[in-house]
Amino acid sequence: MSSISKPFNHVMGFADPTLTASQLSAAGVKRISVGGAMSRYALAAFLNCAREMKDKGSFTYIREMAPVGELRAAFAAVTPP
Repeated sequence: MSSISKPFNHVMGFADPTLTASQLSAAGVKRISVGGAMSRYALAAFLNCAREMKDKGSFTYIREMAPVGELRAAFAAVTPP
C-alpha cells in the first residue's frame, strides 16, 4: 500500500475484508467508516436464524447468542446517568 497525502475517509462496507485498521492507518486513512455494514451483518444473522427455523425446525443458532450479562454491560456503558 502506498501512503496518500491528504486525510481520507474509507468505507469498509465496500472494501477488502482482509484489510486491518493498522494497514489502513499506514496508508494514510484518517477515518474508517463501517456505514451500514454492521446492521447488514446483524440482518444476515437474523435471516440465517429464520431460515434454520423454517427449513430445519431447529434452533442451533442460540449457541452463538451474546450472553445477557455482556449485553447489559455494553448498554450500561452508554446509558446516561
